Amino acid sequence: MNNHIGHFADGSQAFAKALFFGGVTKRFPQLRVAMLEGGADWGAHVYAHLVDRFGKRNLKALQNYNPALTNSDELFELFERYGSEVTAGHSLDKAELTESVLGSSFGRHSRQPVGSELEDFAAAGIETVEDIRDRWIDNFFFGSESDDRTIAAAFNDKANPLGVKINAIYSSDVGHWDVPDLTLPLAESWALVEEGVISEADFRSYVFANPYKLYTEANPDFFKGTAIESKLGTIESKSVDRDLVTA
Repeated sequence: MNNHIGHFADGSQAFAKALFFGGVTKRFPQLRVAMLEGGADWGAHVYAHLVDRFGKRNLKALQNYNPALTNSDELFELFERYGSEVTAGHSLDKAELTESVLGSSFGRHSRQPVGSELEDFAAAGIETVEDIRDRWIDNFFFGSESDDRTIAAAFNDKANPLGVKINAIYSSDVGHWDVPDLTLPLAESWALVEEGVISEADFRSYVFANPYKLYTEANPDFFKGTAIESKLGTIESKSVDRDLVTA
């Protein structure tokens, strides 16, 4: 169990971040990548952290933490006024305060990044939060087992930035020893709805709409000529009718 829990998720997360930060999803917006057997919650986790970090660590925002822009006179005055008891017996130097307190000396044994090297989001071409959404949400699909409750995070549009839902897709190791009947996992997945983990609409996205998106957005003719092409047409037609009735 030590190796089983989270193992595939960790590897997939590293790979997905490499594609994102390396600018692959920017250069190939139609690329669709399925990360299987790792759950979908980590897809929401990474997406939220990408947005949060971009807000504070984009190239412009980084200047808020640039020691070179420090008002050393004001810093010195504050230390003298409020820190005299702590600094008693120590001589205060404005330059030293900036270096030690604000960390400009922490990297003195390594070359400091300059220019675009400071921008971790440069290769990904991220200029807005919407760019993160488009290059993470659109490109990646996350396979979850039928009994994985953490899938709730993928569909939590209240917590996910910009109110989005992660592309969770139903997947199961149907050929494994612990799945003697390949129909059972799909039936088991409905328990997520019965227990209120996800809604019926989310369930439909999970077992049909998102997998369908994965294949047809990459190749609109993916199902053309197959035995299920006509079935897909029927499902889509019923979906449109239901949406019209709801509207």
